[in-house]
Amino acid sequence: MQRTISHRIWALALAAMLAARLIMFVSPALADEIWFTRSGTKLRAKASTSANAIITIKGGEEVSVVSRSGGWSQVRYGSHTGYIRSDLLVQLTRSGYIPLENGNECPQVKDVQTALRDLGYFSGKCDGKFGDDTESAVKAFQKRNSIGADGIAGGETQRVLYSGAAIAADGISGAGLPGLPDAQSSAAATTSATSATASVSLKKGDTGTAVKAMQSMLKNLGYITFAPDGVFGSGTETAVIEFQSRNGLSADGKVGAATLNALSSSKAVAAAASTTTAANTKITLKKGDSGSEVTKMQKRLRELGYISFAADGKFGSGTRTGVIAFQKANKLSADGVAGSGTLTLLYSSSAKAASASTVSGSSSSASASSAPSNSQVKLLHFFDVVKVKYKAGATITVYDPASGLSWKLQFMSLGRHADSEPVTANDTAVMNKAFGNTTTWTPKAVLVKFPDGVWSMATMHNTPHLSSTIKDNNFAGHLCVHFLRDMDEVTKNDPNYGVQNQKALRAAWKAMTGQVVN
Repeated sequence: MQRTISHRIWALALAAMLAARLIMFVSPALADEIWFTRSGTKLRAKASTSANAIITIKGGEEVSVVSRSGGWSQVRYGSHTGYIRSDLLVQLTRSGYIPLENGNECPQVKDVQTALRDLGYFSGKCDGKFGDDTESAVKAFQKRNSIGADGIAGGETQRVLYSGAAIAADGISGAGLPGLPDAQSSAAATTSATSATASVSLKKGDTGTAVKAMQSMLKNLGYITFAPDGVFGSGTETAVIEFQSRNGLSADGKVGAATLNALSSSKAVAAAASTTTAANTKITLKKGDSGSEVTKMQKRLRELGYISFAADGKFGSGTRTGVIAFQKANKLSADGVAGSGTLTLLYSSSAKAASASTVSGSSSSASASSAPSNSQVKLLHFFDVVKVKYKAGATITVYDPASGLSWKLQFMSLGRHADSEPVTANDTAVMNKAFGNTTTWTPKAVLVKFPDGVWSMATMHNTPHLSSTIKDNNFAGHLCVHFLRDMDEVTKNDPNYGVQNQKALRAAWKAMTGQVVN
């Protein structure tokens, strides 16, 4: 049975999320992503509106995104696999809410309408159809509650709307909402939002999207390595207990309000790094092996910058390439097999971290580089110039003014930004070094050199996610490069992460040129 998500489940499970962390929810692996249909749509056999429809999917249903290209997404829905237009899908934000806007039709819209009606902003029919009347009500609510009045019910708007402290249309705060269900059912008795949130928790044996979102937060902090699956099993319970212990909470393995608050806090203490005492150095690990010792080794390789993908406990070709790079950098026999000598040095304080000169196995021009002059750099518009002149498959050179390092990326696809991948393992290593040998979604202002020699300013992150096409580049997924877009367009289509990138891009351009871009 397919799952739908209501505001009450997320108000229960994620009520204390901070809006500033919305963009951080996306996790490195495709399995970690949570996607929903914006409205009713047809799942087609091919990426074309003329292709046969396999099934019609209702709005608000969860689907698994396999890959995205050319404005279409290949998805799995139950036992079916097919294609849906990408603009009809929306990704769950860090806050746990689906951004909703005019034209959407799904159960989540009905939840918004009901809450707006209860607070005196909406008098229309709560039918799950986001029309002009709903948009007007959302804007009125946003103005009264000091939220950007764009008429889009994004994560921050819904967080406040369902908080129990939202200011009603008559100016009264904390008008109260219907009670929250327990984690297994949306039909629990009505009580106050505050008491329900405090009394209900996620625990071993629970399943569902709330569990999956909680697992994603644990994975972001390094407490689990498996792909979030929405099943609260022994592995999840162990991770919760470890998180609680390291964050000064009662270590009971149950995820209540206090644990959720701590998970979403910017002060959350991440999992401890791998150490010599925690790993068995008297074993030999090689390609094809799997298990906890492989996971520990991968975590340590990642800490030192030799791999960028998440530790998954599987010794594949990417892990072998990382081992070889470590061995070469540390003057060991570079056979890709992690024996006692390799593991002992790997976990020691004497282990050398990765750098551009230590990662090998491919050729690349990634290196320290001199910056172009300011007069050479343009601020190219993504839709007007970049998408017109440069296509998927183009290779660009990225220069980071902060570190003086440069690396190469290849465009995968151009939608609302440029989905890209490092060309080689060396490019990945240099890029990660520029980002401080850690992965982050925080936009970095960079300068991009196109194949024809033209330079433009852009922003990017270095967190691998979703699909990848280049093999052996030590980057399990792709990243996003953002070029200039109109703010009204990006606010409508990418109100969270897209807007953050555009603000970062404009700030960097002003710092370099003194010019203000609206």
